[in-house]
Amino acid sequence: DVGSSLLNELAEGLYTREAVLREYIQNAVDAHRLWERETGERPTEPIQVELRPNSISILDRGIGMNEQEARNVKAVAVSPKRTGQVSVELTGHKGVGIWAGLSFFESLTLRTSRKGHVKGYQIDLRFRRILEAIDEKTHIGNALNPNYEIFEFTEEIDAHYTDVTLTGPVKDREWFLDATEIGKAIRETCPCQVSPNFVFHDEVSNWLEQHGFDTFPITLNRSRMYREYSSAVELFSTETLTVDDKPVAEVWYATSKKKMLKPAKDELIGFRIVQTGFV
Repeated sequence: DVGSSLLNELAEGLYTREAVLREYIQNAVDAHRLWERETGERPTEPIQVELRPNSISILDRGIGMNEQEARNVKAVAVSPKRTGQVSVELTGHKGVGIWAGLSFFESLTLRTSRKGHVKGYQIDLRFRRILEAIDEKTHIGNALNPNYEIFEFTEEIDAHYTDVTLTGPVKDREWFLDATEIGKAIRETCPCQVSPNFVFHDEVSNWLEQHGFDTFPITLNRSRMYREYSSAVELFSTETLTVDDKPVAEVWYATSKKKMLKPAKDELIGFRIVQTGFV
């Protein structure tokens, strides 16, 4: 007996619009990490974010899901990431998963398939109707079940992917459908690769690899997203930060050539804390 209002409180309390986008990209990154653990190879295709007139989709070519995993995807706070059932470091630990966009979009459609299976699965969640059905006296199943469907379809046996489409933004609509804003959020918060135009590209890329910090190819409307930094800097430096002689963070930084460095459009200026690739 769980009141359905709990689901809405979870979604409302955890996420800003940037965090909603980041959560779905985190799931895609985790799928790529799991594929690499299983096969020893990284997916050759990037994580693709696509904007359409009334929707945004996130497609990964990661491990995908079998039938049971697809049926479990609507679970809240029982993610295998939280329970230690996976042995690779993953990023989406809150356990809210596909519900992150509940209060932001009218609906979610997820299509997925796992290599070695001839079936794929489509999940439809009618977010808006679920919210309309929520109140303190309504059982969570009564709000969810009429607005949740899962379908089976035939798929190529070698296919492996998850494609999440969020349709009908009802909050921050202009932001979610603006390629400039979405691109900025991806570059600033997600583990994109470092811009090849950055003066210390090689140094930063090598430093990230040496310290086990993953970056991933991510595209927006088929254009590659990069972390951008001002090249008006010099003296690339690295440090290990310690507290009571215990290392707590690895740091790289560069020094501005000017007393006051004004960033060009979308460049990252200042210090940012990054954990498992996400700001």
